Amino acid sequence: MDHQNELHSGGVVSFNNGIELGSGLDATAANTLDDYEEGTYTPALSYESSDDGNRAYQHQYGSYTKIGRLCTANFYIELTNKGTGSGNVEITLPFQVASILTSTSLEAGGVIHYFTGLVNSWSSIFISALDGYSRCRMYGVASQYGASMTAFQYSAMANTFNIRGSITYQTT
Repeated sequence: MDHQNELHSGGVVSFNNGIELGSGLDATAANTLDDYEEGTYTPALSYESSDDGNRAYQHQYGSYTKIGRLCTANFYIELTNKGTGSGNVEITLPFQVASILTSTSLEAGGVIHYFTGLVNSWSSIFISALDGYSRCRMYGVASQYGASMTAFQYSAMANTFNIRGSITYQTT
């Protein structure tokens, strides 16, 4: 096995893929493991086709961990009024999503851990990060025995919609 990793003075290890690990590194450089950040953000819902912005939230909590360009975000959103809108439902993310996969705008996937407050039956809901944006779109399987996935629409939500999930994606 050919190891091309190098140990530099000060305990810094340089890997053959350009990543460096150790002390004394530039913490703003995205290719180092020293570029580490934890924080909170306020996730919000939006509707792709039309959106009056008049949603009322009971809860909006979000947290993230970012290591280099890799970000894992967790969110909890609970509505008391979904406002007026139409189209696909999207959730904001803490950082812009990078365009990594060729021939698609759906860059990464995530899971929904819990959802309530629907006006019709959905057997599953999941999320996909949208390249070039700081948001992800919701998809799912409508009805208990649905045969295919479809975009999750505004019309499927009740005013008391509640959702919790996680997604991992690469940032720009």
